[in-house]
Amino acid sequence: MKKSNYTVTVNAKTDENGKSVISVATPKGQEELNARQMAHVLIGGVTLLVKSCEKHDLGIKGYELMKEIYTHLEETFMGDEFADAKSMNVKKVQK
Repeated sequence: MKKSNYTVTVNAKTDENGKSVISVATPKGQEELNARQMAHVLIGGVTLLVKSCEKHDLGIKGYELMKEIYTHLEETFMGDEFADAKSMNVKKVQK
């Protein structure tokens, strides 16, 4: 298996209107990653962070953080404004 080392950087800031502005990038000179590859690197980092909550006192339990992540994704991708969710005929999970 080929050994690899990838960096994906996330920059989060708030604009003058209070809206979050998020950018995702890879460093110049690194092998180019497509959207799927970058997503897998990022979700790997999120997974590590959630698991770390169980091993270390990070101020939140892993299951609590996972619930917040799930809620954020659900609100982002299952909302009325996300056209792809409509075309996939996905129904929002009832709580």
